[in-house]
Amino acid sequence: IRKDQPFLAHLEKEKGIKSVFPVGYKPVLFQSKKQKITYKTARGKDTSEIQQNIFGTVVKGVEDDYDWNFFKEHLVAGEIPVFGDSMSNKVLISKKLSDDLNFSVHDKVGVFFVRNQPIKRNFTIAGIYKTGLEEFDKKIVLGDLRYVQQLNDWGIHATIELGDTLIDQGIIVLKANISGGNGNYRCDWGFGYERYTSR
Repeated sequence: IRKDQPFLAHLEKEKGIKSVFPVGYKPVLFQSKKQKITYKTARGKDTSEIQQNIFGTVVKGVEDDYDWNFFKEHLVAGEIPVFGDSMSNKVLISKKLSDDLNFSVHDKVGVFFVRNQPIKRNFTIAGIYKTGLEEFDKKIVLGDLRYVQQLNDWGIHATIELGDTLIDQGIIVLKANISGGNGNYRCDWGFGYERYTSR
């Protein structure tokens, strides 16, 4: 969905609409720090094991001009993440999530995203909020919209590949590797648009 929609100017003038911002969502699994747990067995012996928990949440991707006022009012540690010109791995998480994961501000968090294969990334906790809305605090992590777009394969990414052998009368083979978007690609190799990805 393009951001430069003509109806946005009308929406912002409507009573009851405070602000309009682009967002994107991506389900993720957060991995807690390793903890050593000691307990007694049925025979009364002390034993210990290393434990690591996984929590399912949703990253809400936002841009730097997002209206952070609500989260500033409920910030309990750290700061609101700043998303500059390059993609950022900083996130704002809830106190509930930070307690469950045993994390604090500036910690690096292992995060798993499910695509064709699971992908692991590391986020850095910029700040911690607490709204008191239990379901919201359990689920919502705020991060950079560009990260969410990349993980959702939104937008079109293309590279040109040069073949390593020549064909018929020394013709060089070029191939376009394209991903993202809706998969309906058309290439122009100098003869008008067509659906062939190689020439």
